[in-house]
Amino acid sequence: DFNDYKKVIVEKIKLEFTNLKDAKNRITGQANVNFILNCDGSLKGEPLISSVSSGDLRSIAIKSIQKAASFRPFPKSMDKNEEKFSVTLAYE
Repeated sequence: DFNDYKKVIVEKIKLEFTNLKDAKNRITGQANVNFILNCDGSLKGEPLISSVSSGDLRSIAIKSIQKAASFRPFPKSMDKNEEKFSVTLAYE
């Protein structure tokens, strides 16, 4: 179902986001990112940042989504060609 699919997508992105943080880098804050997936799980276009607390965080958030893609195809129950997703990524 869609909620399970979305949960897997968000977890995969958050794992990349965590892996991209350099232990020596003291970046904190959050980024709200919007992106579109095609039904085959591929990223459509570039992720868009709707709000971010720093330029470094902007770059890491976008890279996180790009590195996490490609995702598994949509569940058959979704019956859509594409879907918009939003995720909030944060370093504390």
